[in-house]
This record gives sequence, structure tokens and C-alpha cells, in this order.
Amino acid sequence: MGYAVSTGQEDHTIDCPRMMEHVSTIVSATDLPLSADLENGFGDAPEIVAETIRLAAAAGAVGGSIEDATGRPDHPIYEQGHAAERIQAAAAAARALPFAFTLTGRAENYLHGRPDLRDTIARLQTYQEAGADVLYAPGLASKDEIAAVVSSLDRPVNVEMCIRDSSLGAPRNHGRPSQ
Repeated sequence: MGYAVSTGQEDHTIDCPRMMEHVSTIVSATDLPLSADLENGFGDAPEIVAETIRLAAAAGAVGGSIEDATGRPDHPIYEQGHAAERIQAAAAAARALPFAFTLTGRAENYLHGRPDLRDTIARLQTYQEAGADVLYAPGLASKDEIAAVVSSLDRPVNVEMCIRDSSLGAPRNHGRPSQ
């Protein structure tokens, strides 16, 4: 999302070649390791997600995240089984690389109007089993939700807590800094 927003575009509107060019530009500007937000892997099929991991690695990234958000408003989140297949394909591609690549599996429920903690935890557990190295649940709204997620997993967890606007039922800033 960060790159898309920085160019004045919405999330899921940057295509894979342009994202890989951006990753390469960042990598060439620093000696620090880069983990890239690879959105939904730039496609629905597990094979496309695996190719995205290979392309990110070729561009110089040493890590990347794959979301379970589809980018489609009519069906915003992949079915859990399909989402797990996508993470499994990404993990296999990452493990086949000649260097360590950290794969982050993202459960996007809270950013898409589905603040279902049980489903979020179940998804993250499935992504853990599918081979994700790090798990990410952006949009959690309380310390208790964060604690429940962290205690349910045995991998590192990244969270992004958002304050809910009760009139909307979704995170107020959708993970974007307030203006």
C-alpha cells in the first residue's frame, strides 16, 4: 500500500513489474535488507504468488509479505483453504532460493470490515502451518486482541493496531497514517 499511496494510487493498483522495479530501486539505494509488501502476490493462483516471491528475490528483497485480500470489493478475502495454498506456494518458492527469504503471511480481515478474531487467528495458524516465517494481522483494535493472536502462534507476529470508529465498524484509518 505504501508505494501505491506515495504515487497517488489506491492499494492493489500497482502491477507486479512496476513493484519489482520499485523494490530494485530501494535495494540499490541501501545496504539494509528489504522486505517488500507484495500485496496479494499479484494474482489469485498459487503459481503466480510463487513467481512473485522469485521475482522479489531477483529484485534484491530478502523478505516479502503475501496478503489474503483479493483486491476485489465484492469478495475481499480469499477462502481460507485457497489462501493457505497461496502461502504454501510462496513458502516453497522462498525455501528454494539460494539465500534466506523471510515470508510473512497476512490475515487482512480487520482491514476489510471483517473484525473476526477467531477467523483471523485460524487463518494465521493455517499460514503458519503452510510455511510462513512471520504472521501479520493488521488492524487489530485492542491489547487483548493482540495478546490473543500472539499467544495462538509460535512464530514472530507483526501487528498494526487501529482505533475503530464505531459508526463505521472498521478501522478508522485502514492502516494509513491520520492526516
